[in-house]
Amino acid sequence: MMRAAILKAAGARAMAVLAAVGLVFAVACSAPEPTPLPTAAAEPPAAVAATPTNPDRVSEVTVGPQRVDCVGSAPQRCLVVDDELFYDEIDGFEHEAGYEYRLRIEEYDRWPGQTEIPQDAGRYGYRLLAVLEMKSAPGG
Repeated sequence: MMRAAILKAAGARAMAVLAAVGLVFAVACSAPEPTPLPTAAAEPPAAVAATPTNPDRVSEVTVGPQRVDCVGSAPQRCLVVDDELFYDEIDGFEHEAGYEYRLRIEEYDRWPGQTEIPQDAGRYGYRLLAVLEMKSAPGG
């Protein structure tokens, strides 16, 4: 008789545990999926502005007619901006070989509010505000 009571109590506890596990599973399955956090390799969204967001960071630059081989974090093809290698891209600018460009660009913080940025990414990005001049390069 004692044995039957013990088995009955054990069965009741097992059912309670099983019900609790089922409840936890049901709640977990019905919860919305969490939004994934951006990874270090995630690129910030490119935004092309017609007007500058920070006039103090606007400049006019000359872009050469050809991309050249260069090595940043990896081998790549760089623009030549104001006669120097430019390891980045300019959001909204489509370089066409054989043409020299005069551009108005804006430098902006790619990672606003973040103190740590990915090691292979630059703090600043560049966006095209206006193509001031596009002319065929000599010999181009």
